[in-house]
Amino acid sequence: MDFPQHLHLVTGKGGVGKTTVATAMAASLARDGAQVLLAEINGGDRVPNLLGIEPVGYAMRQVFDNLYVMDITSQEALKEYVLLIIRIEALYKAVFENRLVASFLRLLPALGELTMLGKIWYELQQRRHGRPRFDAVVVDLPATGHARAMLEAPRAVRDSIGAGPMWDNAEKLDAMLKDRSLTSLHVVTTPEEMPITEAQELLALAQKLPMTCAPLIINQQTAPLGADLLHAIEPWRRDTVLHQVPDVLAQREQRRQDAEVFLQALVPDALPTAIRLPHILGGALDLNALEALGARITKPATVGEGTP
Repeated sequence: MDFPQHLHLVTGKGGVGKTTVATAMAASLARDGAQVLLAEINGGDRVPNLLGIEPVGYAMRQVFDNLYVMDITSQEALKEYVLLIIRIEALYKAVFENRLVASFLRLLPALGELTMLGKIWYELQQRRHGRPRFDAVVVDLPATGHARAMLEAPRAVRDSIGAGPMWDNAEKLDAMLKDRSLTSLHVVTTPEEMPITEAQELLALAQKLPMTCAPLIINQQTAPLGADLLHAIEPWRRDTVLHQVPDVLAQREQRRQDAEVFLQALVPDALPTAIRLPHILGGALDLNALEALGARITKPATVGEGTP
């Protein structure tokens, strides 16, 4: 099957399950036969833990059929970039691992973000047998604040410095992020006020840059409790063991309804196309479950599971 190459950038407030979403998307695409790179940004092995595999680190490794994983860090990305230019590791160590130079580099605006985005760009350029090595690159971006810094870095650098190699690189990365045929930003939230607020900020940022924004992903969505069910368990209030159940379920339903109010108030335009993922008890997912969850995102029109 021929897959048009695509870059999927996944972010959201910390704790909303963006790593699970990114991993599920990558697993689903790989199952369908696409060659997929799943890249964490300063991930600390969250993806390997989720997949139940040994830590991967910066050195890319194939972990399942069609699925490759790596953890991109700014230090390793900078080292690789510099070595591609000067090609002498001893010189790199003498200059870039010098404490004074390292302190200076940390002061350069957006250098870490640029080099990590540069690594993503580099992997998109790789070819095998005349075609892209990876059909899809799925990136588990950091949470909202750092993700914003990464997405804004190319334009900030391009607008603040003159012509030169760094300007040229920033221009390439800015074009990569804004390429509507290549790149999509996937914003993940949970049905809670603070995550929804941050989702709104990310959607607004995507519009400002501008970037193509995929349908909003509402994770850990609980199914509505029907009035018939709540009415049916009302007699349980008189039971010495089950008397608290009606109140607990009523409170759960109220929280769900409150979340819908927040969603409608903060991201009304995103709701008609939003992808709602179910709340999973215990949160444990094996590879098959991740693939099924990812299919809800990568093939929403063919997976017959809409809003719970």
